[in-house]
Amino acid sequence: MKNLTLFIAGVLFSATLFAQSNLEKVFKDGYNISGVYHLSKTVTIYDQSVTQVNFEFLEGSNKLNVYYDASSSPFYIETNSTFKRYYQTCGVFFENASNPFGGRLMQLEEGVFIALAGESNAYVSNGNCDNFVFKDPNNEIVILGKNKDRVKEIAENSDLLKKLTEESAIRYCQALKCVLAGKYPFPDPGMKDAKLSAEALVVVQAHATTAGWTQKIEYCYIKNKEWTIITDKATGAIKGRTIRMIAVMKNANGACQWEEVEVKQDYNGSAYGKTYYSGNTQAIITIDCAEAMKHK
Repeated sequence: MKNLTLFIAGVLFSATLFAQSNLEKVFKDGYNISGVYHLSKTVTIYDQSVTQVNFEFLEGSNKLNVYYDASSSPFYIETNSTFKRYYQTCGVFFENASNPFGGRLMQLEEGVFIALAGESNAYVSNGNCDNFVFKDPNNEIVILGKNKDRVKEIAENSDLLKKLTEESAIRYCQALKCVLAGKYPFPDPGMKDAKLSAEALVVVQAHATTAGWTQKIEYCYIKNKEWTIITDKATGAIKGRTIRMIAVMKNANGACQWEEVEVKQDYNGSAYGKTYYSGNTQAIITIDCAEAMKHK
């Protein structure tokens, strides 16, 4: 790796000007992130060969200063705005979403991080957070740890490296789903129609089977307060009607989820026809199972 950007997988994006500092200075924070970290390989930073760095985590601003020699100003990495919420759920993840590399510095365990060369190398590939892809464990990766022996152990054991990275990536995926759940709360029921809800369950289950969904659809309820009437743009004649439903499901691991789906009925000039599935948002939100089943 030729520069610091590669060293921490594209998550470094700027430099801050601080008073003189060095690798020996002791930094502390409430999350035990700060401290000296040994690197799994020597990296070159501005023509300097670097084998360790000093982290200074600033809790107030969610920024991580990275000191790489005795006198230079540090580079810094920003966490996302929901750092504390992520930390409570799954550990520490530093990233810069605007960085073109999509890089990430992920915590494998307390005192150990991995710098990945972008999400294209290691990622969770589906909405259930259970299908992990690690294309090349040796591609542009640096292990950083407070314990030099532990860094060496992880770096030299590809199975252990993959296991820890997989667990970390899945925790990160699950944390993102928690954040989504906060942005999109479980909807209250709209119109009451037990017959329509039962019909929707049948057609959504049939679609899920045909489409190969891994979730089991538990029940459906109506989100909208009324139907949306579809008319012919030229004549104004009624062509059918649609309504939004909430499909509540469980994935293969037993976690409860919900997704907004749509069902439709065509109109033949005198009556509406059978209910059929017409689409879904593809935004699957994880939810506590007790909460998920309250409208069943």
